[in-house]
Amino acid sequence: HNSHRAFMQRSYLKLSEESDLLLTKVDDLQDMMEALRKDVAQRGVRWGPSHLRATAKEIQAAEESLQALVSYIHEGKPSWKKIWESELDKVCEEQQFFNLQDDLTRDLGEDINKIKETFDLIEKCCSEQSKQPPK
Repeated sequence: HNSHRAFMQRSYLKLSEESDLLLTKVDDLQDMMEALRKDVAQRGVRWGPSHLRATAKEIQAAEESLQALVSYIHEGKPSWKKIWESELDKVCEEQQFFNLQDDLTRDLGEDINKIKETFDLIEKCCSEQSKQPPK
C-alpha cells in the first residue's frame, strides 16, 4: 500500500506541476495574442516571418505540453482508479471494524452491568443467609 500511495503522490505532483506550468504558458500566450492582434489590427505593425515562426513554435509547444498531460491522465487513470478503489475498500473495512468495536463495547457494558446486578443479589442473599441460623 505504501508503494501505491507513493505512486499516487508522484502522479499528483507531476500533474500539479505540469498543469501549473501549462496554465502559465497558456495565459502568457493569450496575453501575447492580444498584444499581437492589437499590433497588427490597430497599429498596422508588420511582423516578419521569423517572429511569426517563433510564435507558432510557442503555440505548438503549448499544444504538445497539453497532449502530454492528456496522455498522462489517460494512461494513469485506470491505475489511479484501482488504487482509489482499494484504498476506499480499506477505509470502509476499517470504518466497519471500528463501528463493530463501538457496538461491542456497548454490549459488553450492558453485560457487565447485568453481571454486577446479579452479583449484588448474590451478595445480599449471602448476607441474609449469614444472619439466619443454619438449618
